[in-house]
Amino acid sequence: MSKIAINLYTLRDFIKTEDGLKSTFQKLRDIGYENIQLGSVSPLSAKDYKGLLDDYGLNCVATHVHIFDTEDQAKESIKMHHDLHCRYSAISYMRGHTAEEYVQMTKRAEKWATLFKKNGITLAYHNHAHEFEKFDGKIGLDIIYENSSVLQGEIDTYWIQYGGGNPSDWIQKLSGRLPLIHLKDYGIYDGQPIFMEVGEGNLNFPRIVKEAKKAGVKWYIVEQDLHQRDPFDSVKISFENLKKMGLE
Repeated sequence: MSKIAINLYTLRDFIKTEDGLKSTFQKLRDIGYENIQLGSVSPLSAKDYKGLLDDYGLNCVATHVHIFDTEDQAKESIKMHHDLHCRYSAISYMRGHTAEEYVQMTKRAEKWATLFKKNGITLAYHNHAHEFEKFDGKIGLDIIYENSSVLQGEIDTYWIQYGGGNPSDWIQKLSGRLPLIHLKDYGIYDGQPIFMEVGEGNLNFPRIVKEAKKAGVKWYIVEQDLHQRDPFDSVKISFENLKKMGLE
């Protein structure tokens, strides 16, 4: 099975209805994608969503979730993952304004990661750029990983770069703790950073892929928040470039 997946957030404008999902899934299969990551099963129930994925030969390999407020919310999410036959997830966003806020949020995330693990699901954390703000000389992302052990990583190559980090360094840093990775390229247009297709921007993706393999990454997830061309053309370019870099 291919290890390349597509985060459906990239195609969010096309998946608001069941017909939109069907059309999108067919286009993804035509490109060669076999795996998807999703943030919500709407407009279908998880079981119906799984049935539709099966119809198109697609697998849900990961999801995005919010940090839960209650155990009931976490258990409901666990059931959804079981219905989808999905074993990986990532908290999509946490933001603290002090070191202590990051510590407290991380404790909550670790609690849910432990509960998920007991139920056969790996829970990770997906970063943006704000986690690179320093508190008492330490960035938020370090605080998150230093105060957790069950919680795994899902680094985002674009946001690592945008925050002033080095994607390859962070892959090495989280080696053995990085089952998921978001692949999006970082470019400059008219003096401003832009999202670009994998392999079309300024990041050293051959090195990123090489380091990710060493680090034990399970799923290589294409994501592009904004596009300069048709989104389906963008995800095709990213897919084909990753294949050229040796990803199956």
